[in-house]
Amino acid sequence: MTLYGRLDVGHMNAETTTNGTTANVNGINNGGLSSNYWGIRGSEDLGGGLKANFQLEQGIATNTGAIKDGGFDRVSTLGLSGNFGEVKIGRDYTPLYSVINSADVFARTAATTFGLVPVGTRASNMISYETPTFSGFSAKFMTGQNEAVSTTSGITTANTTNSTSGMSATYANGPLMVTAGYGESKGPNDESTVFGSGVTQTALTAKSEGTAISASYDLGVAKLFGNYTQGKTTGAAPSVTVKSEETNIGVSYPIGAFTLLAAYGNNKQTSTGTDRSGDDFVIGAVYSLSKRTSLYAKAGTYNKSSGTLNSAAYDAKTTATAIGVRHTF
Repeated sequence: MTLYGRLDVGHMNAETTTNGTTANVNGINNGGLSSNYWGIRGSEDLGGGLKANFQLEQGIATNTGAIKDGGFDRVSTLGLSGNFGEVKIGRDYTPLYSVINSADVFARTAATTFGLVPVGTRASNMISYETPTFSGFSAKFMTGQNEAVSTTSGITTANTTNSTSGMSATYANGPLMVTAGYGESKGPNDESTVFGSGVTQTALTAKSEGTAISASYDLGVAKLFGNYTQGKTTGAAPSVTVKSEETNIGVSYPIGAFTLLAAYGNNKQTSTGTDRSGDDFVIGAVYSLSKRTSLYAKAGTYNKSSGTLNSAAYDAKTTATAIGVRHTF
């Protein structure tokens, strides 16, 4: 059994402007470079190459000590692995999210050019299967469904069903990694966010789907990243359809104990009465004090979007800077 985690805390200044209205965050905060969590994972050898595996992972707000979202909200799985691959049951990252996240040098934390996650970061009540790796190739499949029934005085007042499914395929060999994924979510899902608007599938109560392809290549002197994501969310009425797309590129450049990071993203969103787009740019620098402890600085403008939203003029962006320390264990 292994106890592991990551802590990140420092000073953050963030200003979000939406149609002339400004909101500010200024002070000690957490997750300026990386998200915070702790977890436990372990396995038991059952013989014949078969193992039982578990993982529990929980988010932490390092600046206050609060537990994020309650319980082991990040990962909670139990499964079996062997020569056949691995099966997991519980709560885990969706295959599509893993594809998107693999191409972000900032791992989708705080200021990041990656804003589109069509079917959510994680799925509960899921079962997944990941193949063994054959000559660099592997694949993952996931499906899950949750039914919630509300009653008053024995009478059913609401019967809600949501489901999530997805798949991904990855080739990783030497300096090259290429991965592609698809995901679909039906019914209320509070982790499925339409880019930059705060609109969730819970509000649209229907269906979200998305595809993504990501790649990275390690040149030795630097590592390059690229990603393209498409998403479509359909609301309660067939005419309420939001289409979004993002293109992102990034680079990680090590110089001794320093690592310089940069990312650029372009986003677009269209729907009836909506046509908006924007360009995001984030830079950062990490200085390694040891293999597990680093100092960092990060700055950028993201979630930038101009045009129309619901037939009204729309202009928004967030500008943020952060400095801090990160420790892994």
